[in-house]
Order: sequence, then C-alpha cells, then structure tokens
Amino acid sequence: MSAVNRRREWMAFWIVSSLLVVLALIQISMIFWEGTTPKSGEPLLESTTEDYSLIEPQNIYLSIRGNRDFLLIPDETGDQQLLAGQAMDLLRLMMPSAMVQAYGASEKRIDRILPGTVMVMDLEQFRTSEELRAEFSLPENRVPAGSFDQIWLVPALSVMEDVTVCFLNTQTGSVLEAVGGAYLTDENRDILRNIMNLASSVDADHLWQNDAFDGSFEKQGFVRIAGHQSGARGSLDSPFLVDGAPAFTRMRRYGMSFFEFPDTVSEQIFLEDGAENSDTAAGFFFSNEKVTVRLSSDGHLIYVETLTELEKEPVSLDQAYDIAVSFISRDMGFPGGEKASWTLRETRRSGSDYVFCFDYKLDGLLLNMDRYLQDHTQMEAPLIVTVRGSKVCRYERMLTALKQEEPAVLRYTWMEVADQCAAEGIELLAPPSLVYEASFGQIFLYWKIETPEGYLYRFAI
Repeated sequence: MSAVNRRREWMAFWIVSSLLVVLALIQISMIFWEGTTPKSGEPLLESTTEDYSLIEPQNIYLSIRGNRDFLLIPDETGDQQLLAGQAMDLLRLMMPSAMVQAYGASEKRIDRILPGTVMVMDLEQFRTSEELRAEFSLPENRVPAGSFDQIWLVPALSVMEDVTVCFLNTQTGSVLEAVGGAYLTDENRDILRNIMNLASSVDADHLWQNDAFDGSFEKQGFVRIAGHQSGARGSLDSPFLVDGAPAFTRMRRYGMSFFEFPDTVSEQIFLEDGAENSDTAAGFFFSNEKVTVRLSSDGHLIYVETLTELEKEPVSLDQAYDIAVSFISRDMGFPGGEKASWTLRETRRSGSDYVFCFDYKLDGLLLNMDRYLQDHTQMEAPLIVTVRGSKVCRYERMLTALKQEEPAVLRYTWMEVADQCAAEGIELLAPPSLVYEASFGQIFLYWKIETPEGYLYRFAI
C-alpha cells in the first residue's frame, strides 16, 4: 500500500471519528436539556415571585427645567414602575463603590446643589441607613447614620460627569450625598432618556415647596401648582356586620382562609362582655397546633403562628420585608382591601423580630382610621406585621368595608386655604395637605394645616 493511500485512510478515519464525537455530544446535550427546554408550542412558565423594595417610591417627580417646576408621574401608569425599576438598577450599580458624605441642613441645601435634570422618588415615610445598607447589600458603617424620605437622582449628562444621588430628610433638611457611576453605563443612559422624554412632553404640575408661596414654608416637599382637585365622602364599617349583626358565614370563610388544611382547625365563639347567647357574639377563635386566628365582628384580626426552630433562622431586613408584603398581598383581596391601598409607616426591631407598621390610603391620600377603634384595639397602626425568621409570627389588621359617594369638587385649593390662614394670622410650617379622616363610621376629607402649635383641620368638600 502506498504512502498516499495510507494518508487518505487516516484522514478518512479522523473525519469519521470527529463526526461521531460531535453527534454523540449533540445527543447527550439533547438528553440533559430536554427537561428544561420547552417543546414547540408550549408556553414558558412565568415566575410568580415578586420582589419588593424597602425604599419603593410612592410618587415620582421629574424636572429638566430646574428645581422649581416638576412633573408628577401618576402611580396608575406604567411609567412610574419603569422609572422606579431603572432607578433601582442604577443605584445597585453605583452605591457599592460610590463616595458617600453626610451634610447637615445648614451645610448643604438640596435646592442649591442639584442641576435641572433630576428624578425625585418620594417615599412618603422615613427609611434609615440600616435599610439603605440592606437594600444594596452594603457592609456595616458604609453609610453614615441618618434617615431619609426622598431620593434625588441626577443622572450623568456627559462622560465628564458622575451620577449624583441625594437621600434627603425633608423634616430636618439633612442630606446624604452619594457620587459615582458613569455616563456610558446602560443604566444611566436608559433612565436619562426616559426622564428627558417624559419631562419634555408634559407641562410641570408641581412646585418644590421651598419656592412656593413666597418661600414662607419651613418644611420641604412638593405641592400642586394650581387647579381644584376632587374628593369624596363615604362610610367605613366592619365587613363582618350586616345591619349591626355578626355575619357568621363571612367571618368563618375568612378565618378559615388562613389555614391550609381546614379539617385540622377547631372553632370557638367568644361573646361580648356580659352576653349570654351567640346573637351578640363578638367573634371567633380558629386554631390548630400551629396557627391561631382571633377574628372580631368589629373587623379586628389577630393572627399568631408558632414557629419551628428551623423557621426561626434569622433573615435580613429586606428579606423580612418581602415576607411581610407577600403575606399582606395574599390577605388584602378579602375583605376590606378592595378599595384601600396600604403604605409603610414604620420599621423597627423588637429583639430578633422585625415589626412593620402600615397605613391605609384612599384615592392616594392617607386614611386616618377611627381613633376610637384604634384606642379600643390598642393598635398603633391599622396593619401591623411581625416577622421572625422566615415566617410571619404575628399579623394584626383592622379590616374595613369602604363605601364612597360621588366625587365632589374641593371648596378651595391649597393656595386659597393658605391665603385664608395668612389673613387670620395663622403661621404655616407647610402647605395645607389633603387627608381622609374616619370617625364613627363616616369618612371626611379635610385640609390638614400644620402650624407651630399643632394641626388644624378644615372641611375640604
């Protein structure tokens, strides 16, 4: 056999061998990927897990014309969710390496240091440095101690600039300033593009409070430029009372919704003080070996769960908040959560537990619950969630059934109310704000007026 023929045979052998190896690898990959790759025509499964942020904004304001004129992005549109998500992406990118410095109110006024192109996230409640570190997985002592309720984000406008973020305490005026990031990152350019598109196409509708009413207000925040708003009166009652009598079937159905296996649950009626029959029942106890639910006909719910040692394993603050919000989200669909939304008021530690206090909101405005009911139940907030380890160990809620009348135009704008106060010699710390107050089963809309001596209230409609 000649050398040429032998060379051809070897070449054919190696080509065939290589093809066999490639085919074998393809077959192996198909076997292992078959379980995770959807077949043609089958829909992809979407994750049902929702991430919640401790510093999720309630309102977002944009400006490209300076610090005086701002545009409010309504929370019912997708623009707010998009901007909030992009802002968090940018903060997660820059905060671990940003230069952070704290300033007192007299050292650095926020309306003097920020340029025109800015996005402001109004949290409507105060967050702490501990929560800021938890949100962005920052080490201890990475952020100076302090609290904030607004985040002013200034994207970089050129390659020569950094991203600037100010965490502002509107009550004290103190600022926590972080500088970092880069213009060329996708996160910076995406949010800058959206700010420019939104804020250039719609007229501003809010003022920075320090520039409103001749700069006479001491507090900081945003106020509507002009125009009447509308509001509504209404009523508020327990969803478990029908013509003043307990709705046993509804109470039983709701109480049982907290248990995975209803067959394991025992039920016991408790009566009002001095009552002798179930016609005047105050409510139910539902319990099994792990969970106890106390549900009163006046709408007061207390949920308590006994945890195993494994369930008590500690979690971080942001994980605990996710657990609390997930629990609320599952519960709010029935009953009393249909019209009211909720907003975080306070976060605190109690030993190894995290305690989250929430308020109700109606039409985007704070709904102050009936003070008599709050005193009677000794609840500091209408919704309180205690997280221990990986579970909710206590959940307390005042359930409400809300009914609203037809909206009515407000009697006065905040500017007209402020003018009236000025004529009467009343000093204001901040512009009048709208708030719903519940009292003895009725809901009223008021202008809340903050003065050095305390709060005044005037009917809004």
